[in-house]
Amino acid sequence: MDFLYRRKLARNSETGLAPESRIPLVFFGTFLATLGLFIYGWTAQYKAHWIAVDIGIFVNMLGSQIAGMPMTAYIIDAYPDHTSSALAATQFLKSLTAFLFPLFAPSMYRAIGYGWGNSSMAVAGLVFGIPAPMIIWKFGARLRAKRTSSY
Repeated sequence: MDFLYRRKLARNSETGLAPESRIPLVFFGTFLATLGLFIYGWTAQYKAHWIAVDIGIFVNMLGSQIAGMPMTAYIIDAYPDHTSSALAATQFLKSLTAFLFPLFAPSMYRAIGYGWGNSSMAVAGLVFGIPAPMIIWKFGARLRAKRTSSY
């Protein structure tokens, strides 16, 4: 992530880079995470060898890291005066998801199986994981310009 950022910065050294320049890597990570969910779900559904299931979850986690780190860096760059508050807000959403998932996941997997369960999560990941960074990439500078300081 920083390698790509420094490379872009070297090309635009006179103007600098907007925080939104970190966003394109999120799209690659989102597709990789989605692919991993499909692999994981369907290999688990058909009881494939354990290494195939592990490869699926590895690809999913790698994609999640590739998508998550640039988003964290974007938040740090976009809100330098309120970094801790902005990161706490995003962590709250992650923690809420981690809390709620075990409440419905067992019954979802019992009802529709690992293949369709993970496929539905992958589609939901694409539905939220592509438009949200696209909006930030396109309108992020305008949204940051409208913010008011709390000082």
